[in-house]
Amino acid sequence: MELNIRWPVMATVVGVLAAVLMVGASLSAAQEPKAGEPPAAAATEGAEEVADSGPSEVPLDALLKANGDIPDIVIGKPDAKTTIVEYASLSCSHCANFHNKVLPDLKSKYLDTGAARLIVREFPTSERALVAHMLTRCVAPDKAMPLLSELFHKQEEWAFAEGDPTPKLKEYATTTGGMTPEAFETCTKDQKLFEKLVGNFTAAGDKFGINATPTFFIDGKRLEDGATMDAFDKVLAGK
Repeated sequence: MELNIRWPVMATVVGVLAAVLMVGASLSAAQEPKAGEPPAAAATEGAEEVADSGPSEVPLDALLKANGDIPDIVIGKPDAKTTIVEYASLSCSHCANFHNKVLPDLKSKYLDTGAARLIVREFPTSERALVAHMLTRCVAPDKAMPLLSELFHKQEEWAFAEGDPTPKLKEYATTTGGMTPEAFETCTKDQKLFEKLVGNFTAAGDKFGINATPTFFIDGKRLEDGATMDAFDKVLAGK
């Protein structure tokens, strides 16, 4: 993988990813990139799909405050009686499956009716995902979810494609996201945003045991049965 986008501290995220995820040699290899590769290029995309459970329940108040001053991306009504928090990586194929195939039904059955709301949190498990998540945080608030949705729907075009994914990411950011080319460049070099996302990534692992994506909490209780409609029905139907 070759990315035109660079940060002077990109090696930091490699160490953070390896330390928090702990998913074996494939991710550890990312700490020693091959010559000519960006620091995170050696990380495998299978890492985010490792199903290794953390705590079965975490305090909901702590979970809701965990993103600091980065606004939550929320689907549903603010006064919904149930809160679902998702930790996802934009380069995670299981996350894409949820957003593309499960979320539409979840939205119509629970989110649109006020029964629940979904908070989408980033847990980027690759360099490409980190870039993409930064872009969703640089667009106008009403563009964040549409851009995130497009990135999941077109994941094969940028997350797993050979060569430099920057042109595709720029295309999505400027069309769906409404960013100018100049804003795109500024966003990908935003050191403060980079540090906040890496900090939240670390905190999610330390405080809530997040070590795989997607991970869901429903009112603080971890969804253990996978991101299927049946699993959500099993929990939400009784609320």
